[in-house]
Amino acid sequence: MPTSPARRTVCREEVRRIHAHTTPPNVAAAHRGRLAVVLGLVLALLVAEVTVALATGSLALLSDAGHLATDVVGLGLALGAVSFAASQLPTTRTSFGWYRLEILAALANALLLLGVAIVVLVGVLQRWNAPHPIEPGPLLIIATVALAVNGLCAWLLRPGAEESLNLRGARLEVLADAAGSIGVLVTAVVIHLTGWTRIDSVMALLIVGWLLPRALRLGYQSLRVLLQHAPEHLDVDELVREVARLPGITGVHDLHVWTLTSGMDVASLHVEVSDPDHQHEARHAVHGLVRERTGIEHVTVQVELHDDPTCCEDHPASW
Repeated sequence: MPTSPARRTVCREEVRRIHAHTTPPNVAAAHRGRLAVVLGLVLALLVAEVTVALATGSLALLSDAGHLATDVVGLGLALGAVSFAASQLPTTRTSFGWYRLEILAALANALLLLGVAIVVLVGVLQRWNAPHPIEPGPLLIIATVALAVNGLCAWLLRPGAEESLNLRGARLEVLADAAGSIGVLVTAVVIHLTGWTRIDSVMALLIVGWLLPRALRLGYQSLRVLLQHAPEHLDVDELVREVARLPGITGVHDLHVWTLTSGMDVASLHVEVSDPDHQHEARHAVHGLVRERTGIEHVTVQVELHDDPTCCEDHPASW
């Protein structure tokens, strides 16, 4: 029988009401203000670097400004993802909300960092046999300012980076800038004292060597979430064994554990019991065990009778 528009509206509002009370807040949303401050600081620094680079003709500073430009894009993606996900309540069509946008932003940050690393490597190859003349004075001044700004930004993002992949990616962008600022400082001092301009390429290689494995790690963690792998810290096989040892449990199957977004893990499983009167107690026992062992709050447990002919193990899913 078709559902009336009024009834569908009531259902949607009910789902929104339920999720508003049961869906935990995104951990990154708590640090949205800090992320906005960092974006503003980096954007102001970008304008300053571009202005000085164009005024002095410094190619090294212009290259660093290009790196900052990718940071502005990455930080903008991070802030946009957090803001949008926090403002959109789950609905009947988006029952898990928009929290995965945070992970997509983290993956975009990783790809941007890898892109910057490739551009720097190409630049090093092009410059090694044909070094560009570099004026160290302006580099020293702007690099000092940039190091101070990046240090402040990294400090602002540190609490959130411990909880959120998205903010971890944003902080990695800032730390890469700080490393770049240190490299520019060293480059300016060496060129001023010795005139050896190839130090610019050497320093660029050192920065890329520091940046590349961290970008790859961030991309790997983001892909694990998007592919719905179990959290790295969780031993799923051991969890199955512990659930199976609970009193009254005769079987465990269809256990799925995945991460919705940073700080929001989800689990679902089917357990079998032999006593019909034990179903309620079994469900509570499994809930308690999973939450205690994993810290996962969103746990869905389906209890089935061991000899039930409609049990999922007798009718497995085609995939």
